[in-house]
Amino acid sequence: MRLINTHSINVSKPFILAGLITCGFLTPLPAMAETDTPTYSGGLSLGIFGLGLNLSKKTDLSFTDSDQIQWRVGINGLEIDNVDDVDLSDIDYNDTDISMLTLQAGIDWFPYSQGWAEEIFFSTGLLYSDFNISGNADLSKNFSVGGQTVTSGDINSLESEIDDAQILPYISFGWGNKISGKPGFDFQTEVGMAIPTRHADANVSVSDPGNFLSAASISKEEQELEDDVFDGIRGFVSASVSYQF
Repeated sequence: MRLINTHSINVSKPFILAGLITCGFLTPLPAMAETDTPTYSGGLSLGIFGLGLNLSKKTDLSFTDSDQIQWRVGINGLEIDNVDDVDLSDIDYNDTDISMLTLQAGIDWFPYSQGWAEEIFFSTGLLYSDFNISGNADLSKNFSVGGQTVTSGDINSLESEIDDAQILPYISFGWGNKISGKPGFDFQTEVGMAIPTRHADANVSVSDPGNFLSAASISKEEQELEDDVFDGIRGFVSASVSYQF
């Protein structure tokens, strides 16, 4: 999917609310200030899921004598309005609105404790993804709707909307230990993949006074949107700067 000509980006209301809640978690307790070894880490993140807040904590769990296991929670949100030239299932859409809210909860395993290798981690957990995209097809271009070719003047408008809300198991690996060494700022990157548990819901609305498009073509286009855009394993990349305390 190509996203260009972005006119405005807004943080979603659920993201702002979660940020206020998370800030409460990030308030250091007196007991934490008495030790040089950080126990918690909280910070901001920026990646494919948008802007986010995260919180990590060390655990007493262990697989080996030298590893470290942390749990992590995070929330990310993104809203982009009036995007042009968005390609969905080989149709270009204009005035496209995109919103995304992602909640993540997982376990990070750091298998090494010395040198540069202590920054390597493997993670697994669950993602809750609530994604919505809607836009109007560019009628100045020829395109296919469910296998039926549409040229300029055949229809008055075509609008597509895709809703995708589901829980996805994920696995990932990355670089950056947010809770190692003394308190301060740290950087972390992560690459992973998530497995969808259901298909997205697509709806195609057409203004077609001459009944040029058949109901079967519209239904097939909805299926193609669900399959082509959201089917299969999803990759993700994120980067975050955090403050550990």
